[in-house]
Amino acid sequence: MILSTADFDSPVWTNKQHLARGLAASRDVYYIESLGLRAPRLRAADIRRALDRLRGRRSSALRHHRPKGLVVLSPLVIPFHGLRAVRTINRLLLRMFVTSRLPKGAVFWTFSPVDYEMGDEFSGLVYHSVDLVHETPGTPRDTLLASERSLIERADAVVASSKVVAEHLAHLGAADVHLWENVAQTELFSAVHREREDRAVFAGNLTPVKVDFDLLLGVLDSGVKLDLAGPISIDGQGLGAAGEKVLAHPNARYRGLLSLDELADLFARARVGLIPYELNRYTDGVFPMKVYEYLSAGLRVVATPLPSLAGLEAKGLETAPREQFGDRVLDAMNDRDVRNAELRSQAAQARSWTHRTAQADELVEALAARAARRPVPGEAGASRRLSRHGRALGKTGES
Repeated sequence: MILSTADFDSPVWTNKQHLARGLAASRDVYYIESLGLRAPRLRAADIRRALDRLRGRRSSALRHHRPKGLVVLSPLVIPFHGLRAVRTINRLLLRMFVTSRLPKGAVFWTFSPVDYEMGDEFSGLVYHSVDLVHETPGTPRDTLLASERSLIERADAVVASSKVVAEHLAHLGAADVHLWENVAQTELFSAVHREREDRAVFAGNLTPVKVDFDLLLGVLDSGVKLDLAGPISIDGQGLGAAGEKVLAHPNARYRGLLSLDELADLFARARVGLIPYELNRYTDGVFPMKVYEYLSAGLRVVATPLPSLAGLEAKGLETAPREQFGDRVLDAMNDRDVRNAELRSQAAQARSWTHRTAQADELVEALAARAARRPVPGEAGASRRLSRHGRALGKTGES
């Protein structure tokens, strides 16, 4: 069971979908779509998403391949999790329409800090935190932090996708955190070869919460041609004035929503991948999946100095402060050495979802084996609350 914070057919895939599809190659996986941690507002995008969920429709134009063993569930809940009465109703809805219909011998793997104690119904519980979700605008911060503390107490294993997230979880009481930094479908991105053009690329959510659009404007004004891909205003924040200027710039080309295959083709034609993230309390915890997507495609990568990238040894990646970012991009654009691109791609191959899925499989098997040794059947949740996570598992760290 995977409780996600994103829908399966989300325009931008992250850890949740990749892990679900990888695990589904060898086992049955139930993918529970987002419970909507950000409270909706009276905006067209939020209203459309709510209506799509009620009608059972997909909210994204993209349709990703679903392995035979993957079942996607779209629970109906009230997305105002900060209200006590709403939480009571949601707990009943999830018990009636989700957990009561699922096999209890499974492992419950939640990416959401709010799980409504669903994990206690299953034989193992993993909390996998991929960012500082409580720092996301529009989310109920206090409720999320309280839920995280409870989840950490109940979990058999806790996983973090960046060093900052790991430190945050440890501060909340996690005794042993598995550091699994974000990886990529390196086999896909390294397999596509095209004639490269003098272009840079950025692919991801086009939102001012994450993207420094003023920084991109500086890059465009310097003469660099830039391809952009990804959803606009998916978080309801809008592009802002700087974002609008970026898309309207004569050196910019917006490519829309692209599948992974289309992204691989786009990256194969570029020279430099950009990670122009804002530095704020939310992005402090972000380890961009684009790092190894870009590198496995052979690109040079220029990023703002995110805490998660500090000290990271990745061939072809460099971080630069705002005042030097444009110059570093121009320098990287001048690297036309084909052999260097091949070496960057080769060095990134170990950071693959194939390897990460094998680690997740190992963790699931360990939890299932421990559950089988419990003396009293049906007391998975009680046994879990009596022991700290990871005590019987050892540590499965980054490799």
